[in-house]
Amino acid sequence: MLNIDVMVVEDDKELREILSRILSREVRTLHSYSQSSEALHAIKTSRPDLIITDIKMPGMSGLEMIEIIKKLYADIPVIVVSAFSEQEYFIKAIEAKVSHFLTKPVDIPKLITMIERISQEIKIKSELQE
Repeated sequence: MLNIDVMVVEDDKELREILSRILSREVRTLHSYSQSSEALHAIKTSRPDLIITDIKMPGMSGLEMIEIIKKLYADIPVIVVSAFSEQEYFIKAIEAKVSHFLTKPVDIPKLITMIERISQEIKIKSELQE
């Protein structure tokens, strides 16, 4: 099990449940939300180590949410998962300082590998600060 707290923000109920079921076995703590507004409200108390989010969601988009989060917690890495592979989304994700980008359907082993790498980076950063 990885010593990392993860927040998943995905409006697609089926995908959110799949990710939650799989990732809850891989990470220390998992919080799952269907809307960006819910995640923004919860981040103040849950303060995850990593955020995994969709781009296109009703109401506030994942990218809008990321921009707000990065102003508050610039050091939280973000993995964006999207069905959209248009260049515009990649550019906006880079501008929002997204750590990684995955297209749907989600390659679960690849996602877990990304989470493992990010967990290692967080551990190393923490050790260096001590």
